[in-house]
Amino acid sequence: YEYELVEATAMITPGADVTIDAVLERSVDTTNVQCGDFHIHTRRSNDAPDEGELKVRAAVAEGLEIPVRSDHEYVEDFGSEIARLGLAPFAFSIGSVEMSSMEIWGHMGVFPLTPDASEVNGGAPRWQEFPQPATPMVALRTMSPPEVFDLVRARPESPAIIINHPMGTTNYFGYCGYDPVTGMVERESDWDEDFTLVEVFNDAPWRGTSTGVVPSWLSLLNHGRRVFAVGSSDSHGIQSSPVGYPRTCIDV
Repeated sequence: YEYELVEATAMITPGADVTIDAVLERSVDTTNVQCGDFHIHTRRSNDAPDEGELKVRAAVAEGLEIPVRSDHEYVEDFGSEIARLGLAPFAFSIGSVEMSSMEIWGHMGVFPLTPDASEVNGGAPRWQEFPQPATPMVALRTMSPPEVFDLVRARPESPAIIINHPMGTTNYFGYCGYDPVTGMVERESDWDEDFTLVEVFNDAPWRGTSTGVVPSWLSLLNHGRRVFAVGSSDSHGIQSSPVGYPRTCIDV
């Protein structure tokens, strides 16, 4: 959104609190469009300092209608924060998680998910098999990406999967060895043919990704894959990565 400051008044006295009343006029018509940021972290993630309420305030202040909480390995949403702040007319909550695979084959966003307080980590999908009280003899094993994707898609919520920041050897395209020229992969058994969302813009504009993930996304399109680009902030600390920049806008 772009805003134009049309009126502002201020009375400032040294040592006193300052109050500024401003009227912002919306300059871009977004009728029938809602915008989401599908990659927002809070202090529930081990690498983010921000409270959930701070992220919701920032989202609404920036005109972002769909802030999606995507903490590492923990299913949660912003429903309680939106209700507590009385912001239901301005923001819609969707539960989500970012699965990390412990930096083995990449990160993926999964949404919508319904948080379940009775389950470990709110019912986060698992990407490993490991011993449990009912099955103590099960060996520890990191599942392959297609195994995890299929288990995720089979959940009652029928969630979608976003391949987050896919470049690099520990992220999905790099791990699988995707070649944007040929459209082939080195690890065929780890390549999923059904994902439809890729985070093409992660806390970066077009110029910041034009020589990285953008060519790979265009390559998928050129080779017949119907894959949509997603832009998200991957906001950890709000001062360095503000919520909603970039964002994904949807006709509704």
